[in-house]
Amino acid sequence: MYRQSPEATIKVVRGEGYDLSMLRDDTWDGKPVYVVGAEKGNLATRQFWVEKDTLLFVRELEPAREDPKKFEDIRFMDYRKVDGGWLAARVEVHRDDKMTFSEAYSDIQVNPNLDPAVFDARQFSTAHWEKP
Repeated sequence: MYRQSPEATIKVVRGEGYDLSMLRDDTWDGKPVYVVGAEKGNLATRQFWVEKDTLLFVRELEPAREDPKKFEDIRFMDYRKVDGGWLAARVEVHRDDKMTFSEAYSDIQVNPNLDPAVFDARQFSTAHWEKP
């Protein structure tokens, strides 16, 4: 979204079901944020949170895939400056006030040379992108 027109971003975000008419201020992790998609106190509506100072995407609430009546709270954390941009080195998914999934990234590299075979589904079992 940072490298395309606002109109293109709006089209994508609306297509994902966010109510762009709902915009408010709040705080997250002690920092001021914009919240798009829901009123204060409503954690059961599709919404996303963006830090005001950095404009980094820090939180998303969306229906769980296996049970749309339950909401997942997805948190993007430990942002690191990488090759002129920012990358969340940690992502956590919370449901019912419990962390149910997390990813932590290390040895982050931008634009590595990858064998084109990595992207060929016919070579899925033999092509690898990991370092030996």
